[in-house]
Amino acid sequence: MVGCAKNLNISQQTLSRWQKELRDTGNIACRGSGNYESDEAREIAKLKRKLRNTKDALDVLKKPSAFWKNNGSIYCEVSKKAVTTQKRRRHVSVTGMLAVLGVSRSGYLAWLKRVPSHQQHHKQVVQLKIKNIYNASKQNYGAPKIAKELCKTGNRISTRTVDKYMKNMGIRAQWVKPYVVTTKDSDFSDVLQNILQQDFNPE
Repeated sequence: MVGCAKNLNISQQTLSRWQKELRDTGNIACRGSGNYESDEAREIAKLKRKLRNTKDALDVLKKPSAFWKNNGSIYCEVSKKAVTTQKRRRHVSVTGMLAVLGVSRSGYLAWLKRVPSHQQHHKQVVQLKIKNIYNASKQNYGAPKIAKELCKTGNRISTRTVDKYMKNMGIRAQWVKPYVVTTKDSDFSDVLQNILQQDFNPE
């Protein structure tokens, strides 16, 4: 079966599913992604693809960097989405996402071939350092403290720039609620005074 699937350029799971359908029903209902039982089934599949592409595009728009003025930020988030879903072994349609986002596919392909400039490379290095300091602080450090830590290592950078990079990466400092003592000791022997001296009927 492995050799047969390899010759047909399909997965072994797909071939096993076809064999099961043939044994159970005596026919293979759908062979390949382009053959459908009816026009209704084709339309349903088309709507499902469109809905999946829209959901993927919305995930891209949730990223703060996607709202930059240039399309490069959107291309970057689309590329990250494609890599992430590929690691999860889920197919994502880059062309479908770009159509929903209203950006061109040719521009995306040209962006993939573009060599990063020195400024972009420096920015990526600084963002990586910011992320490492942020994680080392258990996500408690904000822009001012991270800027100080970077200056200690010889990286002169302003707090405003660190804050902008953190917003682009979608990270921010987590506020830790200070510990407040709510339970007090019930032993008041050293504080209270016995004024009555057990004389409950004073003159």
